[in-house]
Amino acid sequence: MTKAISLREARAGDLSAAYALFRRSIYDYLFRVGFVDEAAARNPPVESSWKRQGRWITHLWGTAAENWVAEDAGGGLVGWALSVLRDGHLELSMFFVEPGVQSGGIGRALLARAFPDGRARGKSIVATQDERALSLYLRSGVHHRTTSLDVKLVAGPVVPATDLVFERLAPGPAAVSAIGALEREVLGFRRDEDIGFLLGMRPAFLARRGGRPAGYAFGIQPNPPDADDFEPTAGPMAALDPADIPALIDHVTREGPEGQGFFVTVPMANRVALDHLLRARGGRLDPFYLMILCSDDAARFDRCIHTSPSFIL
Repeated sequence: MTKAISLREARAGDLSAAYALFRRSIYDYLFRVGFVDEAAARNPPVESSWKRQGRWITHLWGTAAENWVAEDAGGGLVGWALSVLRDGHLELSMFFVEPGVQSGGIGRALLARAFPDGRARGKSIVATQDERALSLYLRSGVHHRTTSLDVKLVAGPVVPATDLVFERLAPGPAAVSAIGALEREVLGFRRDEDIGFLLGMRPAFLARRGGRPAGYAFGIQPNPPDADDFEPTAGPMAALDPADIPALIDHVTREGPEGQGFFVTVPMANRVALDHLLRARGGRLDPFYLMILCSDDAARFDRCIHTSPSFIL
């Protein structure tokens, strides 16, 4: 890292610049792998994407365990790394370096501060396939667990083939507690801060069998007006029994606005979900893949659907 670059903890006034940096960096990656053209990479959407993602970014910023930026001699941000700590689990949520100064040591220095060893009993990263970032990640105490992909569905009147009974959850401590208990069984840790946040944004359902919680699912969150044209998303979802995942997916599909396209992000380790989505529901795969890197094998990815957008597991 050059002497002209300095690292410091992020301040409240850095949020807008950090988000713009994220958009420039991700669109540079998308251009390099052929997903967008050069014109889009040079002028990525920021304001319209903020309308869709801004609440998420603000939530992560406000609940971060570590939040670091790199700035150049003129005070401009050229790097950003943010991690969240949930129930003893550290997750790297944001890690981006300005395209023009990548591979110069900035990312390595940021990662050491935002994703340190010994900070938590478990660690994870939802990673793109950028080989330079992966090289750093795989030296930070994590390994590949599964690869995840987005599947597009269309909401409509499907009928889940199940004996599960679904209950619409109201935001509040009781819902957070019920979902948190299930997440500890499936992921190995609770995410109460994130579940409370999600309950205020999208519909949530608890599935019971014989009166006992068996799974949960977050439904479709419509995009706000004037946001970019990405399809809405749903999730996360999890079931104690992998065989119940199709019923969770179908319930979300049935409860959404009929004809509304939406995406779910599915770990490829969840063979039951993928078989149901692709064979029974005619889901369409998006070509953008993500890798799930973890420090241990505690999370049971065969019985969950990820959070989307993919800022956290």
